[in-house]
Amino acid sequence: MQALAHYLRPLADEVSEELAAARGNRAFRIEHSMFLDHALSPPEGEIRAALEALGHEAADWRSALSDPRPGKREAWVFSLWVDDFMQLYKHKTLPLTLPFAAQGDARATQDLTRFSPEAMRDIMTEPAHYEAWETLRRDYWCVGPLFEYLLEPVIHRLMAAARRQGRWWCSCSPPADGATGRMSPRIQGPAPPA
Repeated sequence: MQALAHYLRPLADEVSEELAAARGNRAFRIEHSMFLDHALSPPEGEIRAALEALGHEAADWRSALSDPRPGKREAWVFSLWVDDFMQLYKHKTLPLTLPFAAQGDARATQDLTRFSPEAMRDIMTEPAHYEAWETLRRDYWCVGPLFEYLLEPVIHRLMAAARRQGRWWCSCSPPADGATGRMSPRIQGPAPPA
């Protein structure tokens, strides 16, 4: 995405890059599609508290997506490749599903709630990150990588926002796996008229 932004910069008045946030050798995968809803409708109350307990900050759900620019022509480009392999975790009591990455992000394909505390102490060496993992283990279930049925409502909300604001958008998704119902590639735009 950074290479694409590089080539778009000379053509655009403004380019907004929203990539994984890095804090203390841990990636916060805010570019994952499950965070797109937070960009359109910032979390409040218990949802916000649950995100903060996992180490997220308010900047993680601030986005150019929720900053309409009347009169400006815009294009949205999403790269959803991370959706294909990141494990998702569903809160046990709240309507919240999100990715969670360990320090170094090398275990994104594994269910981190199944790791022992001893193993996680070696992985999550910063105390705040280890505490976030303890919260994950206690309050969330691993539901596996993103399946289309989870993505579809998010995409519909994005398309509705794009339609209202007259935006174009493109999503670069991972290849399809029809046997499992996983996501398929899609390119969309312009947003159809209302």
